[in-house]
Amino acid sequence: MLVAAGAVVFLVSGFRHFAEMRHFSDLLIKHDLVPEAIAGATAWGVSGAEVVVGVVAAWCLVTDRGGRIALGALAVASLMGAMAVYATALVFWPPPTPVPCGCGVGASLPVEDWTPIAMRNGLLTAVMAAAAFVANLGRRGGSGTPASA
Repeated sequence: MLVAAGAVVFLVSGFRHFAEMRHFSDLLIKHDLVPEAIAGATAWGVSGAEVVVGVVAAWCLVTDRGGRIALGALAVASLMGAMAVYATALVFWPPPTPVPCGCGVGASLPVEDWTPIAMRNGLLTAVMAAAAFVANLGRRGGSGTPASA
């Protein structure tokens, strides 16, 4: 269920960002971490990464053959971890004025304190990494040793 939720969240977010590319690029500029010269490319890259991770996670669920669910969880955890690092950077170097995060629920509300967003993203990263670990243990039979070939 966690991998399915991650797939849906990233697919919706990625397609929303593609649909509102100019707004998303402007928002990155307002965060004051991404230089204006590369904000457009960064917005395209983030949007593409969200869609790719969403597709990979969904594919891993649909075609699970002994371990792909762990791969899907790891893909979601990796991108969520990158977003946790970005939000943490905004804790230490906040924008000059409160701006929205652009990251889902409440995406249009200005953020004054980025700490809760950084903590949420970090927690979700840990949960998805744990899900990958547990799914991999299930594939190995829970013994903690690789399955025999």
